Amino acid sequence: ILNRTNTDTVIVPGFGFLRDIYTEAQVINWQLTRTGAVSPQMPGITIPYEALPGSMCVMFGDLEIDRISERSGIGGCWWGNSEPNGCCSPSC
Repeated sequence: ILNRTNTDTVIVPGFGFLRDIYTEAQVINWQLTRTGAVSPQMPGITIPYEALPGSMCVMFGDLEIDRISERSGIGGCWWGNSEPNGCCSPSC
């Protein structure tokens, strides 16, 4: 386990979810403490330390997938091929 005391946030123009808002390259250097992260480039702001075990997301259930498929007109298994048993849900 590495004991790091700093990290960076990098903004790359034309990339990411907020590419239309952040149009200039930026690097924010963060100092990590036991309770949060602070940066001299963002005075007065502390990002609280809340451990996150990686990326998290919510997957649609079979009912929602069926509704989306019907509404969009793309039908069936829009993320891949169906299984031999006709099921196209990852939960089959």
